[in-house]
Amino acid sequence: AKKAACAPAASGSMWSPQAAALVLQLLPLLPLLSPSQGSAASPEISLPLHTEGRWILGNDGRRVKLACVNWGGAEQQDGVVGGLQYRKVQDIADTFKGMGFNCIRLPWSSWMVFTNVPVHKTREDVVLAANPELKGKPALEVLDAVVEACARAQLMVVLDNHMSDADWCCSDFDQNGLWYNARWPESQWIAAHVELARRYVAQPWVV
Repeated sequence: AKKAACAPAASGSMWSPQAAALVLQLLPLLPLLSPSQGSAASPEISLPLHTEGRWILGNDGRRVKLACVNWGGAEQQDGVVGGLQYRKVQDIADTFKGMGFNCIRLPWSSWMVFTNVPVHKTREDVVLAANPELKGKPALEVLDAVVEACARAQLMVVLDNHMSDADWCCSDFDQNGLWYNARWPESQWIAAHVELARRYVAQPWVV
């Protein structure tokens, strides 16, 4: 679902990129507050998934319940997920797993897929400082590293086309409320999904 329950980042709002970074810095403490206490092992998931009626089932026929957390950032102007200036990508994925989640929602933009540019050199230390091996890599290769980290942590990945333009979602005037706009026609929206489907067709954790 695109742009569900998304509000504009109004002036004076308590939410900001700095607030998001603080949340990521505090992630190691959150398992202490999680209902799972970080101790109960998640049931093994047999991939690939399929549906029967209203149920999502694993390859073994058992019901799978998605317990997802959002890892935002790739839909915005830097084109990469948040927190990579503070912690290693695998460390973040492992923390989500330890909190009891089994699924990551990764928002992305059509702009990110089609331009596929690296983080600008003036921004590398702002957004990639803890992951220097990702500096200079195109946006899709950074996304590859995030997906692989999630797969190693046995986290399912839901890729969400959250934006057409790369920006904070959403205002009444930015033309990102639908799956197309004047800059990104429906044909490119479809092509972006096809590109990501081809890219991750062999990665079973992308569901």
